[in-house]
Amino acid sequence: MNQQGDDTTRSITSASLCVDSGPALGTIISVPVEPLILGRTGGVSFLRADPEVSRRHAQVRATRDGHIEVEDLDSANGTYVNDKRVWQSVRLNDGDTLIVGSTHLTALLPQRTIHGVDWLAEGQRLLEGAQPVASRQAFSRALSDSGDPAGAHYGLGMVALVEGDVAAAANSFRSALTIHPRHSNALYQLGAIAERQGDIEAARQLYRSAIEVNASHAGAQSRLRALGLPAAVQSGPPPAEQISIDPIEPGVLSLLKQDPSLISRQTVELISELEDEVSPRFAAYVGRYFVQIGCVAALGGILAAFVLADPYNGGGHSSGLEDSSGSAGGLFVVALFVMAAVALGCYALVKTTRVRIAQGRLQIERGILHRRLDNVDLWRVLNVNLDRTLVNRLTGDGTLEFTLSLDQSDESRRGRKNDRIVKVTGIAEGKDLVELHQRLLNLTFLLRGNPIIKGIIQ
Repeated sequence: MNQQGDDTTRSITSASLCVDSGPALGTIISVPVEPLILGRTGGVSFLRADPEVSRRHAQVRATRDGHIEVEDLDSANGTYVNDKRVWQSVRLNDGDTLIVGSTHLTALLPQRTIHGVDWLAEGQRLLEGAQPVASRQAFSRALSDSGDPAGAHYGLGMVALVEGDVAAAANSFRSALTIHPRHSNALYQLGAIAERQGDIEAARQLYRSAIEVNASHAGAQSRLRALGLPAAVQSGPPPAEQISIDPIEPGVLSLLKQDPSLISRQTVELISELEDEVSPRFAAYVGRYFVQIGCVAALGGILAAFVLADPYNGGGHSSGLEDSSGSAGGLFVVALFVMAAVALGCYALVKTTRVRIAQGRLQIERGILHRRLDNVDLWRVLNVNLDRTLVNRLTGDGTLEFTLSLDQSDESRRGRKNDRIVKVTGIAEGKDLVELHQRLLNLTFLLRGNPIIKGIIQ
């Protein structure tokens, strides 16, 4: 039964799961005492259309005390409770989130009353969770079901921006301004679009209008300064240039901390949670380059066999044979020494490498005699991939690949793929690596979708 986005309520009398995303948004599933299979071949029909759900993904059942237990069934993409992957049976409390594939559900326990869906909040949550299709559906519902149609139009504009449809985004922002002429974020986004299209004067006027409405609009202030103009503030909190910034903090992080919006607060919290410094695992490098190492070892074995082979098939040359054997043995010892030195050097290089994630920045320090420090601002990262060889999967290791956006002025490097990818191997293992990858993906999406970051990028 689909829950409608109105003021009606529904009392939950048994353990249930409410669908929070997808075409079945609002559907409530009553969880039986007997195990209920969630999957493409399970008893929940709408999951069959989710390509990320396994045939038998997970099972849920109601306990005698009214709770819900969920257990992963060795699914390909995993089962997540409150954004953490679960490997054993887990007990769900009221309000806990359950993710199977790309479908999000909320645990509803008896005696809980469910009110009408806040489609604006739901659309924003889905957009921040990298689900633009479901987010568009929620914002579309909000046009008629919420008391803030301007906010719904603005949300649709942000979805269009995420999907790269600038024209549709501009139309949605204009619709928001038609209803609410003092919508500062819509003014700012139209200014960013005008700047991208080369109409600098129009962009300046729109940024000024955004600041006139909201004197502390950090994105508009940042873009006006980038265009060589002061951010004229009429009232309200002091502008960003008058606020002291801790010199150890990147300027972008400082702007995010000053921005009171929900997306900036969530971004700053996630940045704080990701603070870490590690030395990579050598086993991860061995697993990543296992094939290359095997080829080198095979060539070394062939060379050793050739050197140690008896070059004489007949007799009468015993003295020469002894000399040849002694020389071959010496060469073999030298070859072993060189291989051991190379292996020790590689091990030392890996173990002296330090990887640090702090304040929204990835730092990689490597080298033995000559140290090199590479910095990657995570707000310049377009995507984070997890690459795992067969050996890596057996040991729980892998390599994170950060795809970077290049500065628009750096035309010489444009199109060179290797210059746009930074690889980090062995900074976590097992489920910690999977969780780190997911957190970095979430942070990347939050950063790239933040109006402040969009203003700086554009």
